[in-house]
Amino acid sequence: MSKDKSRDGGNVPLEEMMRRLKDGDQKDDRPELVTREDGTQAIRKRKKKRRSSQPHKEEKKKRQRALLIQLAVMMVLVFALIAGLAFFLIKYNRSSYSDGIAAKVAAVTDTNVDFGRFTVTPLGVKITKVALAGKETDFLDKLTFNQVTVDRSLPSFFLGSMEGESVSAVTGDAVLKIPKSRQAPSPRERQEDFIFRHYECANFSASFGDSVTSPVRILNTRLLMYEKTNLTELRLNKGSLKVKGFGDYAIKNGTLEVLDDSVNIAGITLDAPTGKGEIELSESISLKSGAQSVLAAKLDDVDLRDILSNNLGSILIGQVSSDTGSVEIDLESDQAIELIVPFTSPTLQLDRLQCISTLKAILQIHAERPSFETVRGEIRRKGQRTDISNLHLQKDRDVIISGNMSVTANGGLLGKLSVGVNQNRII
Repeated sequence: MSKDKSRDGGNVPLEEMMRRLKDGDQKDDRPELVTREDGTQAIRKRKKKRRSSQPHKEEKKKRQRALLIQLAVMMVLVFALIAGLAFFLIKYNRSSYSDGIAAKVAAVTDTNVDFGRFTVTPLGVKITKVALAGKETDFLDKLTFNQVTVDRSLPSFFLGSMEGESVSAVTGDAVLKIPKSRQAPSPRERQEDFIFRHYECANFSASFGDSVTSPVRILNTRLLMYEKTNLTELRLNKGSLKVKGFGDYAIKNGTLEVLDDSVNIAGITLDAPTGKGEIELSESISLKSGAQSVLAAKLDDVDLRDILSNNLGSILIGQVSSDTGSVEIDLESDQAIELIVPFTSPTLQLDRLQCISTLKAILQIHAERPSFETVRGEIRRKGQRTDISNLHLQKDRDVIISGNMSVTANGGLLGKLSVGVNQNRII
């Protein structure tokens, strides 16, 4: 009875279970005689199922599943990014956003600000026109930039701030003035919403007052601007400086520091109109009403035609140098600029004076104009009036000319020259 119970599913010894499993496997493998539908017989042998594992196939399936998961995640992220960009682009291209940026610019610059068409992309902002209007108490009257591009970083696009490498404009124009009354400037505060390495304008011009009557104008220069803690640094490259009553001087380069009530000229290098020699200006210009300023002027082999009025420029011919020149500036005057230049020259020629033919005959000079090797004097020019004082011209030991010369505003020639000739040269 106990044996029947063990066969029917009771307690079975381990050896019996192993034997049964082995017999079952062998039974499955035994050939079997089968009869086909046409009556013929055949022996069929069952194939043993493969039970060995295949790691390379399983690993391939795992890689395929991981790739599908990654692709799904990437697609979700791409769709999320596109949706986010679309949301921010719609938000930033609304007038409310551009109005908010204009309000922040107005707060930083303390001016009235007006924007043209304002277009936002993920990597920047394009504004057709930016116009700033100063207050009556500011030396800035108005400032306009055209075709402005803001090189904005991608993180700032999502954060809503204005940060990046630069803000650039194709053209710009500034009109400055001397305010009749000047309020004490408020302390500068750093604006965290506007952080750029520099500001740039490819073609910039500036004038004091009306562009036609302005005593000083800067034309077509490349402007770079750097905001610092207590000042704004301006760097000029190329362009020209137009001085009323003097002419146009080509700008090689220059650096200016704009403070609250003055402009410090760290250095401006100019090429003279004839292209001969350089003029370097430095020191500070006051922006206070009624104030006069004096700049240091250094001249290096400058043609006299570039600093004298036309009449004197055709009488004294040559190039002069000076380390102690100065420029007096009164921007509220019709004749705002006065140039004072104590000069020397290694050689200078004299022409158009009645005494020239007599000197050439006495000294037996065959050249068209006599030359002098020892030259010194002082030039003072304001508008079209030019004075030369303490003039000293010497040719070897043969002749010395000294005295003063002037050209009035209407072109009249005045002065007194003394001529001394070595008696040994008189025939």
